[in-house]
Amino acid sequence: MNASPPIDRLVILTASGLQSDALMRRLRQARFSFTIIDSAGGMLREPMVCLLLGLERRRMPELLEIVRACCAPRTQYVPAQVRMPSEAGGLPMVETQIGGATVHTLAVERFIQL
Repeated sequence: MNASPPIDRLVILTASGLQSDALMRRLRQARFSFTIIDSAGGMLREPMVCLLLGLERRRMPELLEIVRACCAPRTQYVPAQVRMPSEAGGLPMVETQIGGATVHTLAVERFIQL
């Protein structure tokens, strides 16, 4: 029987939905397993993806390298919200940062796969 390396970390990775396809493709190529939870959030109501990954500690640098490569934040101009619909003229544009990822890592005391 092949013994799998012990899973001792739970990673909760939240990334932009616009960057998630490339991220998940690279994670699969690197043989990371994950569970997908779709969500939306932020001021822009941008689609988000939350991935749950169980892995061993020694693979964290590899995971973070993939996340950095696929989820670089970038600047975009979006219309500012105007409270008075009767105001004349176009909506002012505001510079904001979109994309990127947030990675939370939790120690796992025991992992059982049934």
